[in-house]
Amino acid sequence: MKIRQELSPVKRRFIGLVASGTALGLWFLLTMPLLPGESGVLAPLIPKTILPSPMQVLAALAYLHTEEGLVRSAIASFLRISVAFALAALVAIPLGTMMGTYPPIRAMIEPFSNPLRYLPISAITGLFFLLFGFGEQMKVMFLFVGSVVYLLPMVAESIAAVEDVYLETAQTLGARPSQLIFRVLLPGAWPMIFESCRVIYGVGWTYVILAEVIDAKYGLGYLITISYKRGHIDWAYALVFVILLLGVGTNEIFKLIGRRLFAWREGA
Repeated sequence: MKIRQELSPVKRRFIGLVASGTALGLWFLLTMPLLPGESGVLAPLIPKTILPSPMQVLAALAYLHTEEGLVRSAIASFLRISVAFALAALVAIPLGTMMGTYPPIRAMIEPFSNPLRYLPISAITGLFFLLFGFGEQMKVMFLFVGSVVYLLPMVAESIAAVEDVYLETAQTLGARPSQLIFRVLLPGAWPMIFESCRVIYGVGWTYVILAEVIDAKYGLGYLITISYKRGHIDWAYALVFVILLLGVGTNEIFKLIGRRLFAWREGA
């Protein structure tokens, strides 16, 4: 195996499938009744109260779909994350562009924005309840803050990373400040900004559980909460897999859009 060895797409997919199949096989093995238990009944290597079998998780998915409104909850979580992300982008992209363009603005905002990246969002959950109540607005604002504090500095860095030679060339041709921003800096930074958006949208799936813990009538976080309250560990595993699938799916959609928008970058 070579360091940083290039892999063809086919080989990469094959290795991924082998790894996934191995993990699935190990899961089946760990949950098979192989050990002698009480009354002569065989027990699995890991109790089902800790690790349910794949078949139990599939059965839980079916039950959640038919009895607990799984699709409705998935759509609700998706909409909350998407609305919060859209608001974060509307704030972070213009403000981050100004920060990356004008160092005084960056110096003024960074003392407030940078420390927020290190603040555990869960530590201020109670503050969101006080400010926005327990309704839908609180959930969206919680996800918004969790996204914007990371997206803002990433946009600023993307703008600042555009090479000066492009600005100097445009200025030589008589470009005005507004033209430098909209025709040089933003076009040059869009691939990195889009990549940042892809990453930050995924962050929303990690925060949605916290956002939906209290006073939610539907949502994947709400379903996970009632799963633990009712002692249905198989429900919790099934819902985690749903979140993973939605997160991976939206990530792939972002990648596809990025390849279409920035096809010129593939050959760079």
